Amino acid sequence: MEMQEQTKQTKQNIIETMDEKLKPLIEENEKLKQSVEQLEKKIERLERDIVVFGLKESEKSNSQLLQLISEEFQKAHINIDSSHINQVMRVGKKDENSNGKERPIVVSLIHNWKKNELLKNKKKLKNIFIAEDFPKDVLEKRITELTQALKDVKCDILGLSEVRLKGEEIIELQDHVMYYYGEDTRRNGVGFFIHKKWKHQIKELKSYSDRIALMKLQLSEKHTIAILQIYMPTTDYDDEVVDNMYDMIKMMIEDTKNETLIIQGDFNSKIGKITTDEEKQNMGNFGYGPEKISPRSLKLGKEALIDAVTELFNKILQDKDIPSQWLTSEITLIHKKGNYYDINNYRPIISI
Repeated sequence: MEMQEQTKQTKQNIIETMDEKLKPLIEENEKLKQSVEQLEKKIERLERDIVVFGLKESEKSNSQLLQLISEEFQKAHINIDSSHINQVMRVGKKDENSNGKERPIVVSLIHNWKKNELLKNKKKLKNIFIAEDFPKDVLEKRITELTQALKDVKCDILGLSEVRLKGEEIIELQDHVMYYYGEDTRRNGVGFFIHKKWKHQIKELKSYSDRIALMKLQLSEKHTIAILQIYMPTTDYDDEVVDNMYDMIKMMIEDTKNETLIIQGDFNSKIGKITTDEEKQNMGNFGYGPEKISPRSLKLGKEALIDAVTELFNKILQDKDIPSQWLTSEITLIHKKGNYYDINNYRPIISI
């Protein structure tokens, strides 16, 4: 009986000693857990942030700043108000010697869908520019994702548009070489993403502006390929800007007339007009979604599209990651009957 009591007391002492020694570890683990939760919340907020550039600093308070931002979006017929925004703030200290250069504004949105809507319509903005607020680790992650995507599609050379990185740099990655040139983190920027097996064939890499980049590959002693990466202005720009781009492209074509020239990029336009009955039948005047793809085009192209669409859906199911473009839609009101000025007489049709 006495032995059992001693054994019980010994166990109790051991447990108390262990508890005492484990107590600091438990407290430290709890602190780490709280830190991780705070970081996760911070990352979640960053994913809903955008940066606004070019807004004049005339506000006297953050509430006035919010009003100015809302007014600029309203001019472009984009709805945003205090119900969509969690916080707005200028970045950096105000410098009296900044020569009138406005500080950027971080806008923290309440919902991610509103961020996607703003970015989708950013080309409508006239006086300001907006961009996603990417931390450095997110940019590195995107470069990694781009590398993986190239492996999946077996693409050796990829042209880059709207890089939105300032400066000129050549970055050597594990399997690729990345070149970019940009003048502003708000817009434009071009470059190339090249598999390393072509590294020693690269004869020249240069940019003529933040919209035009050139790469030359020396395939043999007598054969050189010149690849021109172009990021054309949209129709919102003045004709003079577009004409200057065409003049520069013509000059570069003349400079590379003795080489095989490939022109690629984002041309930001629909080329030409529908001129034949066959084109009209295939393209049509109307279509689904922002791209205005006609039902007939989808039907005729089903043999070419089925494998790619199947692979896309399987990847979405596997990664459990729905493309952000699928989370937004266009609503078209179709008149049913009666008074055209009565909203109840319209049927909403949603195109994703």
